[in-house]
Amino acid sequence: MRSIINLDGVWSAAEGNLKETPADFAHSVPVPGLLDMASPAFAEIGLQSSLREAFWVRREFELDREPAPLNLLRIGKARYGTKVILNGTEIGEHRPNHTVGEFDLGGALRRGHNELLVRLGPWRDDEPTSVPDGRDIESYIAVPGIYDSVELMLADYPYIDVVKTAPDLDAGSVRVFARLRAGAEPATFALDAVVREASSGLSRGTTTSAELTLAAHETREVDFEVALESPRLWSPEDPFLYTLQLDTPADSRSIRFGMRSFAFDKASGHALLNGRRYPMRGSASAIFRFFEDTDRGDRPWDPEWVRKLHRQFKAMHWNTIRYAIGFPPAFWYDIADEEGLLVIDEFPLFYIDLSDDAPAVKAALALDPSVRSYGLRSITAAQPRTTEPARVSWPAALTADALEAEFTEWVEGHCNHPSVVMWGSNCEGRSPETRVLVERIRKLDPQHRPWGDGWSGPPTDADPYVAHWYLQWNAAMRGDAAGIGMLSAMRKTAIGYPLGGAPQELLPHLRTANKDFDGVPVNTGDHAVLLEEYGWLWLTRDGKPTRLTEPVYETLEGWPAATADERRYTRARLTAAETEFFRCNRTLAGQLLFCALSSSHDRVSTADAFTDLDSLDYEPHFLRYVRDAFAPVGLMVDLWDRELAGGIFHEIPVTAINDLPDDWNGELTVRVRDAVTDEVVSEQRRAIRIPALGQERRYFGLTTVIPDGEHQIVAELTDGDGYSVRSLRDVRIVSG
Repeated sequence: MRSIINLDGVWSAAEGNLKETPADFAHSVPVPGLLDMASPAFAEIGLQSSLREAFWVRREFELDREPAPLNLLRIGKARYGTKVILNGTEIGEHRPNHTVGEFDLGGALRRGHNELLVRLGPWRDDEPTSVPDGRDIESYIAVPGIYDSVELMLADYPYIDVVKTAPDLDAGSVRVFARLRAGAEPATFALDAVVREASSGLSRGTTTSAELTLAAHETREVDFEVALESPRLWSPEDPFLYTLQLDTPADSRSIRFGMRSFAFDKASGHALLNGRRYPMRGSASAIFRFFEDTDRGDRPWDPEWVRKLHRQFKAMHWNTIRYAIGFPPAFWYDIADEEGLLVIDEFPLFYIDLSDDAPAVKAALALDPSVRSYGLRSITAAQPRTTEPARVSWPAALTADALEAEFTEWVEGHCNHPSVVMWGSNCEGRSPETRVLVERIRKLDPQHRPWGDGWSGPPTDADPYVAHWYLQWNAAMRGDAAGIGMLSAMRKTAIGYPLGGAPQELLPHLRTANKDFDGVPVNTGDHAVLLEEYGWLWLTRDGKPTRLTEPVYETLEGWPAATADERRYTRARLTAAETEFFRCNRTLAGQLLFCALSSSHDRVSTADAFTDLDSLDYEPHFLRYVRDAFAPVGLMVDLWDRELAGGIFHEIPVTAINDLPDDWNGELTVRVRDAVTDEVVSEQRRAIRIPALGQERRYFGLTTVIPDGEHQIVAELTDGDGYSVRSLRDVRIVSG
């Protein structure tokens, strides 16, 4: 049977040229990790440099047995371009930078002492343009390294190569797809399968295939079903896992899976988890941006830290996380499976035309020539490159044929994770190549997950319209105040369909507000809408605006932004209001705030809301206000004008929503407080029942005429079990 030898640990490292092995490996580096973690440190790491043509890392190990008929080295993920040499024998290369590199060691492996050398490219621009290099137009450094685990696998034939699962909830079974390989001799055998509960080890289903005969060196794909006893479904609320073990006479392989289905329903516009409507609430984790954080350290490879990170995501009432513009180490997916988060898995392609002739750039420059300081042009101008950023636009060599092998490795490597519910071919790109590629690759996924395809629109009717809606960016580029008035304008022009289903006369408005580029299709109600990004209000961890949010904080009329704490408060309040607006209008399948994990330094574009990476504490204002806005039973004070007329009675509309599968009963209270004295000027309480997955709207006529001055309207939902969420609006009462 197969055995796995883990080769993670401290490796030695050196820099040099492409063809010659360095004579002196004077540095040490953790694997998995990145080369900016080397000791002593390398100079000019993560930047284009004349100091080296390549990095080399070395691992020596002892093998206490004879090599097996099949000896595979598996390098989880490494960049940029991987070449393997074992005991002086060149084994091969793996060009992809984001998927597992598998190397057949042949006769180079020996019992006793072995020396493994891995050569890595030093800089992303040295990669051929036909190879995705993980470029992100809003990040700045690109550190190479082996950033996922390295394993040596010894196995025999017939060998179990690939296993994929497809749960059938109606039949209470799991369909299994297995790719089998024979060695130099033909093989006749039966394939045994057993499904067990991952937590208890209890057997819940077994089967044995019909007799199989493989010719010498033949590869065969087989599929069969395993019926389960009393199957238990996987969900974020109950992340129940099974293991599937397959056995041939000489090999054994075990994988985990969950009994789970997921789809988007075009007719209703809803996301469906296990056949039921499931509103998606969440954010994004941009691991490659976090890689460039100066305080990152070894945290991405610390299982306790990563588990705590995912629990903090759930603590914000998020049930969905987008692994944005790049894949984290493999064990992150295991943790998402165990902790219960829906994952949108996005391939690291981020190419947008930012030349002066690009429609978006021309439009922005026409509105305000200073956009060069803040907007699209600065995304490329600030990057530390020695040449013009010619590769920001989609490279001609990056064709469907060029991408197919890496996309195949990606989908086949991630497709058993129940947490992974959707694939994304790219971020905000637009290329016919990805459309062709999605058509080819989706058949490799037996679970038929939906796809996002950047700005190319939904590939099929089963896929959602993916929107990135940045009202603050657009307001700042127009020179308008990027405050709550943005939502007031939306309320008056596109209420009820803020992203999808708009009548034809509103499509130009939606195109502008949606940050879409010229030629990108606008959803007309034909697809479920997934708001995948919003919230252009990023602050660094010390409370400073990022390079992309400086113009926003300069135009926040009526909101404090002079000190770090004032900016944090403003970010939290505006983000909460915008979240309520999108959620309570009930037109979206889901919404994801950008960004739950990013980087924080002087030149950063986007940032997260943590105050400390060890504790993973959220900034207090963010936790207080934004968490309430994502609560499964939530509410919205549907009032967006900063000023109200004095001397009259006002009616306050409140919308309450319920994302739970059961009815919710409690109390809805609306208070008006004097912003200076905190005195309650008006208060009303009403019992409320919000139906399962439903919405209720109430109107509160204030019991008194509110005096002139600054006031705060507070709506609160409570129940007898201590549940409490609030929605706040600041208003100024002004008499004529």
